[in-house]
Amino acid sequence: MSEMKHQQPEQLEKNRPSQKALLASDEQSGRTIQSVDRALQVLEVIAEKRDGITVSAVSERVGLNVSTVHHLITTMVHRGYLTQVSRTRGYALGRK
Repeated sequence: MSEMKHQQPEQLEKNRPSQKALLASDEQSGRTIQSVDRALQVLEVIAEKRDGITVSAVSERVGLNVSTVHHLITTMVHRGYLTQVSRTRGYALGRK
């Protein structure tokens, strides 16, 4: 009985689709990663406003909660994709 338990994970691993197959399946089905999609929406809106745009204005344009937009923007600032122009003008594209 204990041998059977040890063999089952190996058999499951053999039957599991490869990462490559899973990625190909996702591309064909059109599935996307929601957080990446949201971050790109925010980035595109900010890119349209070269002089800067506030978090609340971005939130309204993309239809996301202000808190969500703030977290996405903060991440992109830390990565260099966005920069804070000023407290009143908000954010603009960064050096990347």
